Amino acid sequence: MNNFQTRYFEFGGFRLDTVERLLLCDGKRVSLTHKSYDLLLTLLENRGHLLTHDELMGLVWQDTAVDQSSLRQNIALIRKALGDGSEESEFIQTVPKYGYRFIAPVRLLPDEGIALVAERRSVMQVELEEELEPAATALQKVAVRPARRPFRRAAVAAVVLLFLIVPVWLFWRQKGAVVPKTPVFGFENIVPKKLTDVGGVELGALSSNGGFVVYTTLGGGESALWIKQIEGRDAVKLAAVPSPDRIGAFTITHDDNWVYYVLAKKGDWGRAATLFRVSVFGGKPQKITENLDGFVSFSPDDKRMVFDRFSEQGCRLVIANAADGGDERVLAESPSKPQFLDPQWSPDGAEILYFDIERRAEGNFFSVATISVADATIRPVIAASRQRIWFLSWTREGGIIMNAADPATKLAQLYAVSYPDGRISRLTNDLTYYTGLSVGGRSILSTKSEIIASLWLSDTNNLKAPPKKIAADQFFSNVVWTPDKRLLFDFSDAGKRHLWLMNADGGDRERISPNDWNDLMPDVSPDGRTIVFISNRGGTYELWTSDIDGSRPRQLTFGNLGVWAPRFAPDGRSVYYEIRDSGSTVKRIGLADNVIEDVVDDVWVDLYDLSPDGRYIAYSYTEKDSQEGRIVVRPREGGGQARVFKVEATRFLRFTRDGAGLVFKNSDLQKAPASAIWFQPLDGAPARELVDFKQEDVFWADYSPDKQQLLTVRGRYSSDLILLTSVEKPAE
Repeated sequence: MNNFQTRYFEFGGFRLDTVERLLLCDGKRVSLTHKSYDLLLTLLENRGHLLTHDELMGLVWQDTAVDQSSLRQNIALIRKALGDGSEESEFIQTVPKYGYRFIAPVRLLPDEGIALVAERRSVMQVELEEELEPAATALQKVAVRPARRPFRRAAVAAVVLLFLIVPVWLFWRQKGAVVPKTPVFGFENIVPKKLTDVGGVELGALSSNGGFVVYTTLGGGESALWIKQIEGRDAVKLAAVPSPDRIGAFTITHDDNWVYYVLAKKGDWGRAATLFRVSVFGGKPQKITENLDGFVSFSPDDKRMVFDRFSEQGCRLVIANAADGGDERVLAESPSKPQFLDPQWSPDGAEILYFDIERRAEGNFFSVATISVADATIRPVIAASRQRIWFLSWTREGGIIMNAADPATKLAQLYAVSYPDGRISRLTNDLTYYTGLSVGGRSILSTKSEIIASLWLSDTNNLKAPPKKIAADQFFSNVVWTPDKRLLFDFSDAGKRHLWLMNADGGDRERISPNDWNDLMPDVSPDGRTIVFISNRGGTYELWTSDIDGSRPRQLTFGNLGVWAPRFAPDGRSVYYEIRDSGSTVKRIGLADNVIEDVVDDVWVDLYDLSPDGRYIAYSYTEKDSQEGRIVVRPREGGGQARVFKVEATRFLRFTRDGAGLVFKNSDLQKAPASAIWFQPLDGAPARELVDFKQEDVFWADYSPDKQQLLTVRGRYSSDLILLTSVEKPAE
């Protein structure tokens, strides 16, 4: 409903009178049935928005049971009355299998009495604004003006505004600063909602009004772009290209009429990339421009767009006409290729938000800044740090939402950033990957990725025999055997990661960690009495130990960001673990004295394991020059000759129980399917495929203590759209 009292809707020579319930054309009455009038009024009140069949029937017919034929008949009557029977609809457009949308420009006019009150109110508002002009001028760049109220509240609101704004303005004038724009989103006031159940969503974008989404999928031999109403069930395909071509970055215009997307030939960008646009109602895509790298973002009026263009000379930040790609202007350029990334035009049209990547000896550093559209002045927002950034977006209030890595877990999370002071606060804090970022209305759209997997047991003497499933459709990261042949593992439970024990047949499952924290990546001591795991019980993710039943927990490390993959030493006296911060190294901490020692610090370690006899450590890494994978096996202590194997391991790397070799997942998918496990003998023989399960991806493998069974975690990656909506907190 409108916030003011509208009597007339004017469009294309027609006027709808909401008091007399009349449709007029050039002053003459146009015949409409009662239901046709109600339907037209509903479409006008929701102009610009796509209403589904069910929504329209519910709004117009309410409790009366009708089918879609009644809706179609009344749409036809309205179109006849408006002379709107052509294929290129001027007023009402049809979205097949979805609904209808009123698309013509509409002018809203009040009753004459209401208009007089509004005129008086406007005069008063002008007088008050003249008194407040210095404060208003100082604040107009950082605050959205409130919607106008009815006249009887205008004076009170203006006086209150005077007392509120002037002190704030004086304060910031004294501070010599700009009032920060804080996003309306906060960790405590966002409600998640899963929008799709496709399992293969790549990225999504949310309309500016928060009413619909577009997203891409890859599968069935094609890359496809889809549109779906937030409250609808079905999605409609807008565009598709055969693989290996890809529909890449895509953006919805602010008026919610067009979707711009990049067609990347064979997945390549730059000169192989072409920008198209397609109507949200479908139709033939229109070519806009070529040679771009990434998403486009639009000025508030949708007339101009900004995008990146990379070349051997560096990166250019380009502004061009949105309608045809013409009138290009290079706003800024840099010899450093990773600069001006993910440009986002500000709501006031004055600035463009972006992030940079600076390559240093100790790794990549990420920073956030804005650049003035008028004079290319750069304003830093977030100083350079090791926190990985993927996507940025403005909120309608002028704050920032950021898709970046959690410093401790390295998982992609969502953050709110106030502007211009760059203060960062969390929006999500879990063990899920959030990929992509789009803001519309009071909602944030992202893609939530997870692994849906099952536990299987195979007979090591006959790996080709059908394995036995012992647990299904849950997210298991790693599973370890206890000496008494039980299984210790972590998986998601009620939004948290908890530690569990169960028998090898899947029975007698028992949770051994409390509700309030995330516990993950457990390992068990050789005597089976103690476990080590990663937990945020102390506020940050650190190493903890406890008894096998979860009792007597003890924090082992302090202030170690990025702890990962703990392993008991074969003698049970120390724990090995990775630190994934400025690099990825292997360390060891003594359980008795808490003394920490470096074990592998000369390469960036991907995976590692300890031999059953404790004599050797194996680890994988990537050569800097060749970018080829290597597995190294070397003595754990005392130096000695290292053995290097030219194979690429991913997901897991485990010694066999006899120490004769390593099992791993081969990342070279040209010769190794994702469903296979590989074996590297330590005697120097070539690596070979151990078993191919033919179905699903393999995420983990480990041999039982008696060497008779091979446990595997197998499943699939699943990614779907999730909507995070800001809600008002109840008054206390």
